[in-house]
Amino acid sequence: AYLGKDAIAGTIELISIINKYGKKIEKSRISKYNVIPPGSKKPGLAIGYLKCGTWANTIADECEFSIYRRLIPEEKLSEEKDKLYDLIMDYAQSSGYEVRINEHYITDSIIENTENQFYRLFRTGLGEALGSEPELVLSPGTFDMRFTHQAGIPSLNYGPGILEESHMNDEKILINDLKKSIVGFAAGLYEIARGL
Repeated sequence: AYLGKDAIAGTIELISIINKYGKKIEKSRISKYNVIPPGSKKPGLAIGYLKCGTWANTIADECEFSIYRRLIPEEKLSEEKDKLYDLIMDYAQSSGYEVRINEHYITDSIIENTENQFYRLFRTGLGEALGSEPELVLSPGTFDMRFTHQAGIPSLNYGPGILEESHMNDEKILINDLKKSIVGFAAGLYEIARGL
């Protein structure tokens, strides 16, 4: 044990620093947008997995862990990424541990222009079909619409389900919600086809 640096000990220290940073940003900001679920109006940071060591009586020579950093629309990816990376690399420099950062999935927030004709027409058709004015919300998740947004093509995400249950065990939708969404989707598309 005295011949090398314990990767588990270093990782515990680094994760503690990252978690403190996560708590700090969570308390310091809240989105002005209608984000659901409401808890996602705050930025988020979590350690998703941790893999260290090979055996009970062997000192770990390396550890691997993931960081999930959820942005709110008011945050800029480049700025927030730099802050997090600086925090990690400052620890590496002061502790003497070798640290490598690998990006697996990274994307910026998007905000669509919901006042354009595309949105107005879809909402009109949807509202008429369902008998009520549809509510516009932002999701904390990522969708493929980010690609059309970056290409300047108006897009929206619509469908049934309970957003608070997304990606959870036993995620479900109600059959009535599925039927309503099919009718609503068809009516929204029909209105777009008539109006554009």
